[in-house]
Amino acid sequence: MSMSEIREKWKALGDKAKQKYIEKAKLSSEAYKEQKVKVDPQENSKETFITRTQLKTACDIIRNLEPQQVESVKAMGFGGLLRLKCTRLDRKLCEQLVSKFDPISLCLYVHGKSPIITPLDVHHILGLPCEGKRVILKGDISEILPLCETHCVGAQGSIPLRHLEKYVRNTEDNDDNFKVAFVLFIMGAVLCPTSELGVNRRFLHAVRTCLLLVN
Repeated sequence: MSMSEIREKWKALGDKAKQKYIEKAKLSSEAYKEQKVKVDPQENSKETFITRTQLKTACDIIRNLEPQQVESVKAMGFGGLLRLKCTRLDRKLCEQLVSKFDPISLCLYVHGKSPIITPLDVHHILGLPCEGKRVILKGDISEILPLCETHCVGAQGSIPLRHLEKYVRNTEDNDDNFKVAFVLFIMGAVLCPTSELGVNRRFLHAVRTCLLLVN
């Protein structure tokens, strides 16, 4: 759902219906404020902002998905990303935002104000689910060995993004291997990019758990 559609639906709501959502937002805000720790972001040491976000590649992959793959992406809760059109980031802006964000209080310190950024905000912006079971990134290596073998990673090391990209581009299937490769690529290229050219194999534990729940 686009932002314009959300605005129209909001305008169409009656005052009583709006008040219900306003009260929920206030309660959520208060809950996060209770966790707030006074931190001056200006005191944080300045570090170079490095990331290997691959938005253009991700957009190209999404645009060329087969119809059955699109449905699988939606079923996994990543349907919001199918509308992704941004192909580049303003890295200086990102650096400023990161330097002004306090991960403990979840506050973004800008222009003398400190709005709280909640998972619900991420849900509204990216269309990703913000509820459900806790994501577990630990487990016995034997549980993910088959996935490690499929996706070119040993007991140590990361999963090459190049392999994941190639796998998703070259398959027309929407089986579990496609789902794993797509989710891992999106994690490493869009949602959780790092300075490396791979995805930490720990994410295989989370993906495996999700597949067990879905199947």
